[in-house]
Amino acid sequence: MLDLKTDYLFLCLALILLWEHFSPREVVNDMHKRWLNNFSLHLANVGTKWLIIFLLLVIFDYEYTSPQLNIPASENTQGNIFLLILSILALDLFSYTKHRIFHHYQILWCTHLVHHSDLNIDVTTSFRHHPFEEVLSYLIYALFIYMFKLPIWTLGIYAVIASVMQLWHHSNTKLPRKFDNILSWVIITPYLHRLHHSAFRAETNSNYGTLFSFWDRLFGTLSEHKAKEVSFNYGLEYFREEKQLTIWSTLKQPLNYKVQKLKSVKQPRTD
Repeated sequence: MLDLKTDYLFLCLALILLWEHFSPREVVNDMHKRWLNNFSLHLANVGTKWLIIFLLLVIFDYEYTSPQLNIPASENTQGNIFLLILSILALDLFSYTKHRIFHHYQILWCTHLVHHSDLNIDVTTSFRHHPFEEVLSYLIYALFIYMFKLPIWTLGIYAVIASVMQLWHHSNTKLPRKFDNILSWVIITPYLHRLHHSAFRAETNSNYGTLFSFWDRLFGTLSEHKAKEVSFNYGLEYFREEKQLTIWSTLKQPLNYKVQKLKSVKQPRTD
């Protein structure tokens, strides 16, 4: 969402990479190929982001302002804190809803599936998104922000928190199980989120939360019954060959998925 404070993100990325190196949850294969692929997708999305921002500024005749992290000086400190908490809850509920919709409707799933086709999961998976998904996501977020007129500083704070949390969600890091169980009652942890990247479809369609796990608990989409397992299968059943996981093949996955669905149109629907 808009411009982020990249210094915070790079620092968190560096710390998580060190955490993954010294205390990994599991062995990650083909790390260098995956990193090249995932970061290449991210570079494409950075260009897409700025193009969308430019077009939105022109369409809505706005002057671009980077979201600020500082709470504005005011005598009503309690009011600002309440507004921040309310905005974070509203944005996180909206993020949960958007994520769930991208899984539910096939035309949206076509773009989001690229994020799920990674056969392993580590911090670089958080950068793995198709440019088409980025376009749709920015447009949806822009519409939400435009309709509800949330203060720009609350957007900036939520954007940084959500970005850092997504780096951590996808990380191949290990936490003590008791500590993870306690945290998972309130927030999404890596153990919970890895189920969302499961090769088993029922688990893929669960744990949609960005910050808070109570949205999934409230709406019945929480899955945690396999969170204690060490070995795990990630990815999607229809993109598992090495030739399908190059950068060019990854960019074509939405189209290839639609072709596969058209070929099986006479068969019972499986998702």
